[in-house]
Amino acid sequence: MRYKKQLRYFLVLILINLLNINSTYSVETNTLNTNEGKSLAVFIQNSLKNNPVMQQAIIQVNIAKEKRQASSKWLYNPEIELGFEDKKGAQRSELIRISQTIDWSGKSSAAVRVADLELQSVIATKDQIYQELSVNILRTLTEYQSSNAVLELSKRRVELTRRFLDFVKNSFEVGDIDQSSYNLARLAYSEALIKNTEEQVALINAQQKLESLIGFSLVDIEELPILSTTLPSVVMSDNLSKSLIENLPTIRLLKIQKATSKAQVLLAKRQQNPDPTFSLTSGESEGDNVVGLSLSIPINIFNNYSNEVAIAKYTNTAQEKSLKNAYYLAKLQLKNSNKIYKTYNHAWLVWQGRGISVLNNQVDLLEKKFKAGDIQVTDYLVQLQQIIDSEIAIQTLHRKAWIAWYDWLLVSGSVQQYLEGKI
Repeated sequence: MRYKKQLRYFLVLILINLLNINSTYSVETNTLNTNEGKSLAVFIQNSLKNNPVMQQAIIQVNIAKEKRQASSKWLYNPEIELGFEDKKGAQRSELIRISQTIDWSGKSSAAVRVADLELQSVIATKDQIYQELSVNILRTLTEYQSSNAVLELSKRRVELTRRFLDFVKNSFEVGDIDQSSYNLARLAYSEALIKNTEEQVALINAQQKLESLIGFSLVDIEELPILSTTLPSVVMSDNLSKSLIENLPTIRLLKIQKATSKAQVLLAKRQQNPDPTFSLTSGESEGDNVVGLSLSIPINIFNNYSNEVAIAKYTNTAQEKSLKNAYYLAKLQLKNSNKIYKTYNHAWLVWQGRGISVLNNQVDLLEKKFKAGDIQVTDYLVQLQQIIDSEIAIQTLHRKAWIAWYDWLLVSGSVQQYLEGKI
């Protein structure tokens, strides 16, 4: 009995120690940092705060953290078996047995490595989602502001053609202008009204698209970020290009997935190794004290896990091919995106240097020429249309240049740095 009490006390201590084993793990994730002095960054932060896609990505990171925590724990739990036998005419038997399977080949450490990499993979995916959503919002915001500017120009065209129609009408009534010229002025005014209606609808659609992305109404915003007339500059060297590609979330993700598949090969190989089970028995059998130690080892005859090893190897090879192709595509996209943005940026700089002085006073000069009789109704309307179309083209150039910049930010993985004011 004395041995039995000591053994039970010993088993209880073992259980307490097993239950207290719980390794801790902390991961430093990329948070959605914003510069409070940058209204654009604050706008993006508020827009993504309740975005369901972004929230789902964050939840996936939390799930991966829990999986990593779970993989760090012991692979096998101990087993306790209690036996009691009371035969008539024989002394009672009481036995207690505790069994523990040992992770002899290190399956747990291999699983931890896989879980580590899967967590990094989910974080890289979250970073990619953050950049894609941010750029999508920036594009839509630019389209909305451009639509708003074009609508203002459309309203200006309506006002100018209406004012011109009033002048032509008065001239027609006193006989200075014929019916054909008067009809042209009326048609121009009607066309301006129709285009203004189309621009109003375009603005409504742009606003709806923006509000659906940011998750709240523009009415609730005191002031939207205003696009600067000065576009950012990009100086791209080979070293910078290589550095940007290496840090792309998509490249990081594929590199992590490649490392994960390699770690899974090791895990699959370790799965082939059987783990022994040790059992310790103590108690009393028919009046005799019993202490026993046993060992059992499974024999992997019917399943030696060779298929799992082959699958892991094939997956690793496929990941290597995907990574190589991703490098090529990323380099090509970065190069082309850089060229496109520089082209728009150059055109914008040229217009800023020459176009403003050309367009500023064209309408006033045109009206003076018409009133002086230097041009006819047809010439006035054609030139007025050209002036308004030129200003709309400038707004379109401004919008496309900014969208090309956002595209460059996405393919270079520089969205967050831009929002933080680092580039």
